[in-house]
Amino acid sequence: MPLEETREIHTWMSLFKAKSNQELRKIMEKSPKFESVAKQLIALNADEEIREQVRLMEEVRATQLTLKEEAREQGREEGREQGREEGINIGIEQEKITIAKKSIEMGLNIEHITLITGLDINIIKDLQK
Repeated sequence: MPLEETREIHTWMSLFKAKSNQELRKIMEKSPKFESVAKQLIALNADEEIREQVRLMEEVRATQLTLKEEAREQGREEGREQGREEGINIGIEQEKITIAKKSIEMGLNIEHITLITGLDINIIKDLQK
């Protein structure tokens, strides 16, 4: 095989083995005959790079959406827990008032009712009215 054909085959192999646009540009500089092929490969590489960038952006967006949904769910759960605690506290206060009313009906004095229920003395006085 003549030397020129060997060089041409070697250049073609280099074009297809090139791993970066920089390598393709070097081949163009050395062999202007392959400039159009190298430019097309650079354009194809750019398309691949753009696709990879888009894929990464979509992956980041999906991760952000997942994190946002997890944060929402955590907020909802915290809200439900807080609601349960508030409901329990309201129920406890209502029970204290019910006990105080019954104690008043039974004739217990205010100080004893305060000790039993933990309610403020003014609340018990209001219940007596």
